[in-house]
Amino acid sequence: MKKAVIAKNIVEEETANGINKGVKATKEGIEMVKTGAEIITGEGKKDLEHATTTTETNMYQNTLEKNLSKVSQYHKVAISLPKEKSKEEIRISKITDQQNDLKNQHAQFNSKIIELTNLINSYKSQISLLQSQRGSGELESLRAENQKIRQQLMELGNLRNQLAEAENLKNQLSELESLRQKAAEVDSIKSQLAEINSLKIKIAQLSGIKDKLNELNQLKAQLNNLNQLNAQSSLNQNTKIVETTKMTRSIIKGDILHNLNELEMITRKINNSNNKITLNLLYKATADSDSAEAFHQKCDKAESSLVLVETDKGKRFGGFTTQNWRGDGEEKMDPNAFVFSLDKMAIYDNIPEEEAIGCYPKFGPIFLGCQIRIFDNAFKNGGTTFEKGANYDTEEDFVLSGGEQKFGVKEIEVYEVIAE
Repeated sequence: MKKAVIAKNIVEEETANGINKGVKATKEGIEMVKTGAEIITGEGKKDLEHATTTTETNMYQNTLEKNLSKVSQYHKVAISLPKEKSKEEIRISKITDQQNDLKNQHAQFNSKIIELTNLINSYKSQISLLQSQRGSGELESLRAENQKIRQQLMELGNLRNQLAEAENLKNQLSELESLRQKAAEVDSIKSQLAEINSLKIKIAQLSGIKDKLNELNQLKAQLNNLNQLNAQSSLNQNTKIVETTKMTRSIIKGDILHNLNELEMITRKINNSNNKITLNLLYKATADSDSAEAFHQKCDKAESSLVLVETDKGKRFGGFTTQNWRGDGEEKMDPNAFVFSLDKMAIYDNIPEEEAIGCYPKFGPIFLGCQIRIFDNAFKNGGTTFEKGANYDTEEDFVLSGGEQKFGVKEIEVYEVIAE
């Protein structure tokens, strides 16, 4: 009997101890469940949200899994508690109630575990999504940065090419400038050579002119001798007769014509067919007026005329034409016309196909090419001559007036030439 009581007491005591241990373990399990829930819902969630690397995420996940493992262990302890085998209904009822409470708590615990597991899986999905998004963002950022760097490198390459082109252009410009300077030097040298060649030509021409002048002077000397001989022969043999009026004789004595040689040179050129000629003075500027109007009034009717001019420097020259001086700006051909220098005893024929004289009411006598041109009011305005070879075959520039283009007028005489 005592043994049964002792055994009963031992069973009751062990049952009570087991129940207390189960309740304690269950409470500890519940506290662990709460702790795990706080980790997931509170700081655990915060840690997961702030996880910036895969390592940190894995660390927090491992922590959660350890806590869940502890909860599972306490659960196993709770469900493995011994059942009360008391015969007393009160204690059995109490134990039964406590067991039901434990079952309910266990069910709540399992529900929490399931909820935590779902939360963990959800957070795992969110972590994966965040990792994917973060990796994609970094990749896009890196790609954009890489594209930007490539663009900058391309721009730098373009700038480098442009600098190289600019340097090349600079070198080309420098070469062009050098070539331009050399071309300018060459042009200068060419110009100098051209001037040298021109001078050589002029020197050669001057040498030829000098030789021709020497020959001409010799010919003139011979011609003078022949003229003197011919004049003397003409006077002695009476082969040619030159008749003049009293006025003509007075001119020969001392106005523009100074001697018979000058008269002979002119009349021989006029009278190439040995006809008898008469010189009739029509106009004398110092006696009749130096105006162009007076000249034309006195001389326009003459069909052939001889013009004599003496400058204020004593140069004497003139011209002959078989055309009259009538006309209003008319220029006339005359193959028989010529001009002459009494100082040089030289005659210059009209060039074929060139006009001989100009008939202008506002001018005095004009032998074209401006070899002789007398202005209106000749004593005031004078006259001009021109360069060689203009309408008449003169060999020097301004040869009639002694080398001066413009000259002053001392006297003008115009004779009508009558051939019999």
